[in-house]
Amino acid sequence: MSFSSTLENIDQADEETKRFLCSAGLEAEAFGIRLAMREGLINAVVHGSRGDRHKIVKYGLRLENNHLIVEIEDQGGGFDWQFHMGKEPALTSESGRGLAIMRSYCTDVAYNGKGNKLVLRKKIGEELLASKIAKQRDQAIVKPGTDVVASMAQGFRNELRSLVEKGLKELVIDLAGVEMIDSIGLGVFIATHNSLSKTGGKLIVT
Repeated sequence: MSFSSTLENIDQADEETKRFLCSAGLEAEAFGIRLAMREGLINAVVHGSRGDRHKIVKYGLRLENNHLIVEIEDQGGGFDWQFHMGKEPALTSESGRGLAIMRSYCTDVAYNGKGNKLVLRKKIGEELLASKIAKQRDQAIVKPGTDVVASMAQGFRNELRSLVEKGLKELVIDLAGVEMIDSIGLGVFIATHNSLSKTGGKLIVT
């Protein structure tokens, strides 16, 4: 998303972030990533754009290979982020804590060479993303841990493939907690159906 450089628009970005994290089943990570995101956006608006509402801030959030990745870019002149990265603000200072907060809640914090594009990475524990699986004889019931979309498809595919290779005859996928399935996710279901059919098994989606 892109928006004009005002502090009020940071709240809109925060709402979008909350919705994304909830849809991905990552409410447990919401506090840290939202706080780090807000600090990055504050820096972009206040220091990068210097409060010029005619300048645009770009913001993006995605899930990739068990990492939440935040990208923030402003139209300012940048800054020497490596110099400031290791500095700690004085206890009496009224500002300057944004980078320290981002480092506290993210696995990696880095800017581009110019210093006007920020990338935050937060590693997500695999247990938060894994499906819940209940097995009984030749049947398994699988409840995906998040939406079945492109960013998560490979991990979900691997979970299902592992079950098929164990000789299960019936695989039930319970989508009660899933809000979205994209074309890549549908491809995972079809591939699993095809694999089960070859061994006389069947896939049931509920």
